[in-house]
Amino acid sequence: MTKKPAEPANAHSPPAPDPRTRVTGYMRKLLETAALTGAALGLGACEAGSTVCDPLPPPVVCPGEDAGTPGAQPAIAVSGHWVRPAGTLLVEVTLSLPPWLWADDFRGEPTATSAVVSSVTQSRHSLTFTLTPDPGATTVEVRVPLTCKGAAVVDRFSLDVSDPSEGAIVPLTPL
Repeated sequence: MTKKPAEPANAHSPPAPDPRTRVTGYMRKLLETAALTGAALGLGACEAGSTVCDPLPPPVVCPGEDAGTPGAQPAIAVSGHWVRPAGTLLVEVTLSLPPWLWADDFRGEPTATSAVVSSVTQSRHSLTFTLTPDPGATTVEVRVPLTCKGAAVVDRFSLDVSDPSEGAIVPLTPL
């Protein structure tokens, strides 16, 4: 009985893929990973019952821009409520930018008509301040300078201060 010579280990392996096939495979894996990561983080603009899902967040609309894009959301979230920190009833206003707008920030102190602005706390993506409405004022207009999508803009909104009540939400209207 004669012994058969051993075959090289790679004798039955397929030929190496050409560069185009290798790059296409790498890109497919990268896109699959990115899509799964976006979906896992809840960044998708998916609607219930949809078959196709976009893993990117909806577009953002800066102050002064047309919100013509379906699903667009304001770049700035604004809320206000009545507080009584030291016996005086004040309006506390908070503005915040979404976390994915890392290039945007607030660019100065807010100003108001028919109110005095005080106690301003500012970070890169949030701004909180208090307002003392003038006696008899029912509406206060607020202007906040900021950068949105790289452009200097001013966010304007009005506050209905006609019904002061500690802890109550202050109605806001964008201008």
